[in-house]
Amino acid sequence: MLIVAASLFFPALSYSRFRSQIAACQNQIRLIGLGFHQFSDLQPDGSFPGAEASGNRAAAGFAASLLAGNQLLPSERTVLCASSPAIRQIANFRVPRPEEVDQAKGPMLVALQRTMGGDYGYTMGYAHEGKLKRPGNARRSEIGLVSDAPSDRQPARTSANHYGRGQNVFFEDGSIKLVVDVPTTPRADDPFHNRDGLVAAGLDGEDAVLGASADQPFPMTISQ
Repeated sequence: MLIVAASLFFPALSYSRFRSQIAACQNQIRLIGLGFHQFSDLQPDGSFPGAEASGNRAAAGFAASLLAGNQLLPSERTVLCASSPAIRQIANFRVPRPEEVDQAKGPMLVALQRTMGGDYGYTMGYAHEGKLKRPGNARRSEIGLVSDAPSDRQPARTSANHYGRGQNVFFEDGSIKLVVDVPTTPRADDPFHNRDGLVAAGLDGEDAVLGASADQPFPMTISQ
């Protein structure tokens, strides 16, 4: 009887903890999303924070740096997920301000780009006539802005934040959804790849791509 009870209790406890972590993470992402909307309200074109096409700011996590630089994050640790296996244990974590990113060089720049977005992924914008554009706030329910950070070590580049069991995504209209099944078919609505299947900026304004902190909107390619 005890064995039967334990077999029922522990899976239920594990699921309860998972749901608690998801809820806590959604709260963090909601705060970041609020910062996105506040940033948008300050821009003449209503654009959201994001990476630039080249240079030190060409990393998805620069969105977090812009939020921090404009005092639109409640705290430095807002960008850390409670269930992340990577960054959550860094006690002195802080988000670098834009000027710090601009001045960084070499290994320091690489380190800042890798960590400045914390445990979350951010919109990488989209290409328009060869230039990088940031999405504007049209309150669309299908355009993702922030999510649990994608991982190259996970199938379909899903997030490792919740043990591969799903990723929270914050959308333009302010809604948050736990996405469990990431599409892998060509031209599907994959939050972590553009319609060409690349980790890069979207192909147009309807192609939303969320990148981990160091992901570049226009990644370098080497001709053979």
